[in-house]
Amino acid sequence: MLKDAGDKVQASDKTEVESALADAKNVLGGNPSADELKAAQESLTKASHKLAEAMYKANAAGAAAGEAPEGQPAAEQKKDEGVIDAEYVDVEDKK
Repeated sequence: MLKDAGDKVQASDKTEVESALADAKNVLGGNPSADELKAAQESLTKASHKLAEAMYKANAAGAAAGEAPEGQPAAEQKKDEGVIDAEYVDVEDKK
């Protein structure tokens, strides 16, 4: 997630996630107790939530500015409004 959105978040949020990730890796590298694992997991989760929030805010700001969702050109945003999903039975095959 950090690799995908690293350019969309502030440096302080990115640094916090990188630090929490490094700490979690250090804890896993040793012989951690259950409390150490839980603390590392909570720290990493908290940092990732901040990253997700920053990404959400960046996407919401882009949508408010009229930009198309990522990977979708602006001209195609409402292109599928007239499509109707239906099923049919071929009567000729049953004779």
